[in-house]
Amino acid sequence: GQFASPLDNADLADRVVVAASISKSHAAPGFRSGWCVGPKEFSARLLPVAETMLFGNQPFIADMTALAVSAPSEVARGMATRFARRAALIYEKLNGVNGLRVHKPDAGMFTVVDVNATGLSGECFALGLLADEGVAVMPGESFGAALAGWIRISLTQEDALVAEACNRIARYAALKQGMAA
Repeated sequence: GQFASPLDNADLADRVVVAASISKSHAAPGFRSGWCVGPKEFSARLLPVAETMLFGNQPFIADMTALAVSAPSEVARGMATRFARRAALIYEKLNGVNGLRVHKPDAGMFTVVDVNATGLSGECFALGLLADEGVAVMPGESFGAALAGWIRISLTQEDALVAEACNRIARYAALKQGMAA
């Protein structure tokens, strides 16, 4: 479906807070620059906290943030293109292979893979994959019960490395699925 912001619904205006940053969208991790949009009362209470946390923030960071959000970014567009290509690569190489199910993300720098068919938790799968195949992924359990039995894969590595990681993930899943049967 099409994205719909809760801010577009006037009935929700007094109950919605949106927080965003340039850390991922503009490849500026560590700069800790972002913004919040919310109801007046929330904003009034947030201001003293933000002033305390951001005291001494460098002006160049504020300038960079203003520039980042004022114009389309070729860097951000390039990242989005590369991440989408890698998500498609992972989907193509792993979805339906050895019981794996790949979620196809609409955007972002990660995808998730259902590894439940292997009989392992996401955590056990991730730890075993690292030990046996040298591939590091994040267990879905790190993000709560809804992603138990899943792993998260970063889309930030080069295509060839992602393809090789997929080969190793498929091999490991085949081995573990055989043990679960």
